[in-house]
Amino acid sequence: MVNTAHLSVESAPPIQIPFRFFLTAPLFGVLFALLLSWSGADLVESRWSPQLIGALHLLNIGVLMMMVSGVLFQMLPVVGGIQFPWIGGLSRLLHLSLTAGTLLLSAGMIFSQPPLLSLALWGVMLGLIPYLLLFFWLLLRIAAPPEWARLLRYTLPFLLLLAGLGVMLLMGWSQEGVALQRNWTDIHAVWGLGGWFTLLLMATSFQLIPMFQVTPPFPDWMKQWVVPLVALSLLLWGVTSNQVLLMLAAVGIMLYGSVTLYLLRQRKRKIFDVTVRFWQIALFSLALGATLLLLSLLIKQIIPSWLALFWIFAVLLPMLLGMVLKIAPFLVFLHLQQQMIRDPSQMGNLAALPNLFQILPTRWGKILLGLYLAAAVTVLLAFFYPVLLQITGIILFFLFSWLGWIVYHCYQVYNARAL
Repeated sequence: MVNTAHLSVESAPPIQIPFRFFLTAPLFGVLFALLLSWSGADLVESRWSPQLIGALHLLNIGVLMMMVSGVLFQMLPVVGGIQFPWIGGLSRLLHLSLTAGTLLLSAGMIFSQPPLLSLALWGVMLGLIPYLLLFFWLLLRIAAPPEWARLLRYTLPFLLLLAGLGVMLLMGWSQEGVALQRNWTDIHAVWGLGGWFTLLLMATSFQLIPMFQVTPPFPDWMKQWVVPLVALSLLLWGVTSNQVLLMLAAVGIMLYGSVTLYLLRQRKRKIFDVTVRFWQIALFSLALGATLLLLSLLIKQIIPSWLALFWIFAVLLPMLLGMVLKIAPFLVFLHLQQQMIRDPSQMGNLAALPNLFQILPTRWGKILLGLYLAAAVTVLLAFFYPVLLQITGIILFFLFSWLGWIVYHCYQVYNARAL
């Protein structure tokens, strides 16, 4: 059951646009898994290791940013009524930019090649700047955006600042005479993982969770105050280094995680749903991570060194895996349905359309969840037995390979039935 009220399905972009990003993201995950399985504990020996930085950006940009871009290109027109001009060319430019830039950045870091880092700088900026400027302009000019789209405005400064700090850090790594400001690293990580990605997922979840899971709506106070509170606190913390502001952001994130977990328990369909399990894992980890951050700031006045890795693997990755498992088959069904509606001669075949469970069998999602849980267990054990990180890499290889197969299969179902 999907609540499709208020969707502008006729505004959906061509299915190739979101799937271009969805099909590419697992490939970067496979690259990261191969690197981890080869290097093992040596990869995470130091947080300042260029190899670790290069590897993590295979995930941060190659997987997370790639998936988020595909989701936004689909959601903004269909759910938000926001039309991207030149959407075909812009999506291809951004996809090429993220792909080439991530490969160059990671290779430059892993193999200590500053010229590749300089190329990466231009590669990422080539697509990101036009996308960011157009995204910002569209969100500001729309007269009456839906609540979740209005909240997206709070994420844009973080993407801009994230890119700016990334450029400065890259120049420090690649350009002689440019000092590497290591003290910017924590700001870059918090504004990226906590500001851009987390606020983006919070804002979109206000629409996606009630729509896909038919839950009660989010309380008005949360939609009106929590995202602005977290955004403003994180921005001011980055400028002032006042840890009270970071604590305030942590409290807001804890509230969001707790309330959303409660809403998922109130959903109308109580049957087992893999996406719900992924979201529950992500939301529990979100609340737990924010709580541990708050305690660490209160007791030790520091950000835990492991928090970034925890946020990537325990919060952002399962949330996005859950989204893709819902969005990919839904897009296939939606586009096939709209093709038949536009062709009167095909209206009699509407009943023959495959349903969501035929497009993506439930057991395939369960396999993905099992692989994720196996990887999570080995990561936890690796704190005590670092050699297990190589096992984690092998499991992640199968996880991202299976994710790639799932997305590819959904896309092939569309191609086989498209008119």
